[in-house]
Order: sequence, then C-alpha cells, then structure tokens
Amino acid sequence: MQRLENWSDKWLLRFSAAKCKVMHIGHNTKTKYFLHDNGLTTELEEVGEERDLGVLVSEDLKPSKQCVAAANKARPVLGMIYRHFKVINKRQFLTLYKTYVCPHLKYCIQAWSPSLRKDIDCLANVHRRATEMVSGLKKLSYMQRLKRLNLTTLEERRKRGDLIERYKLLTKRRMWIISNSFGRRKISTRYEVIVTRCSFLASEQISGNHFSATEPWTSTGCGIKK
Repeated sequence: MQRLENWSDKWLLRFSAAKCKVMHIGHNTKTKYFLHDNGLTTELEEVGEERDLGVLVSEDLKPSKQCVAAANKARPVLGMIYRHFKVINKRQFLTLYKTYVCPHLKYCIQAWSPSLRKDIDCLANVHRRATEMVSGLKKLSYMQRLKRLNLTTLEERRKRGDLIERYKLLTKRRMWIISNSFGRRKISTRYEVIVTRCSFLASEQISGNHFSATEPWTSTGCGIKK
C-alpha cells in the first residue's frame, strides 16, 4: 500500500478510497488495509466478489457466479427473439444468435472458462435451448441440431480456442515483452486459422508443464497455418 501511495504522490494521481476494495484470495487471514490521503486514513472495504470489466471475480476464484450471470443475460435475448420471430430459418437463426446471444456466453471466456460440470451445463443449456428455435429442428436431438446448423458445443469451442492459443505459444506467434514499469505486455503477430485435417501438433509438449493435447487436438480436426 505504501508503494501505491508513493506512486500516487509522485504522479499526482489520487486514489479514491470509496472505489478501492480488498479481496482476500487463497487464505483466511483477514488483513486490514488503509489508504492515506490528505492526512485522512480510510480503511478499505473488504468484499467477497467484485465485477471487473464485466467479469465477476470471487474470492474462491470459481466462475460459477459469472456463468449464472452470463446465462441470465442471454436468456432474455432468446425470449425477445422468440416473441418477434415466430418462424426462424437457419440463416436467420445464425445471424441473430451469433450477433445478440453468443457474445454474452463467450465474453472474455479466457478469464472464466468453467471446469465444473454444473457450470458447463449452465451455459450449455442456453445453447441447447437456442437451437430448438429453428424451424423443423425441434424434434431432432441436440447433436443433430448442431450438425444441421454447422455449430459445435460451447465446451468444444472453448477447447479449440485453448489449443489455438497453445499452438501460438509453441510456434512463437504469441510473444511476451517484460517491462519493469507495467509488467508483461502481450503482442500478437498476424496468423491465419485454416480448417483442415491436421494432427502434427498432437505430440508436442511444453517443457516443464508435462501435459499433452493429443486427443483433444486430433478430435477438433483443425490446423493453424501462418
């Protein structure tokens, strides 16, 4: 706190004590923090969860509340589409779903990707319900509807995104620059994603992390080409 206050004094950028909060992550030690400003000492408020850039962060770092919030935002939009479009064909559905519903379910997903089955199902239920709105597909199974619409499950979409990011790290398409003042800054070069049968990355492993993506990567059927 003292370093932050020194930085604030140096650059003449004052912190607002009313907007500063404390969240304890990973321990139960309730340390109190104080902010000094113009001779006044203010104890910072302790919170169990906080919204940052639209994402709910809780002290246990579980994304359950964020999953529920995302699903609750997407459901009313689905209801609005259902009320205004009595008959929806495939082209209309894909345009409406990808424009108005899907952004709520995948916004900043890299920061809160769910791992618990109940959280995965919370998002998948919205996706499943949306596919039933297409004319002529309601009686089909969920996987059949996805195949007809040329869509994947949300879980597969997140897995594919993680694998693409891993490939960029392995092939140095994602670079990290270390700065003493601002920490790590991420810079990406241009890349092109080509949908093709490719498994050359399957046996690659990142040294020190000891994990393999053989089965997930092969099952996606995706390759990345510069």
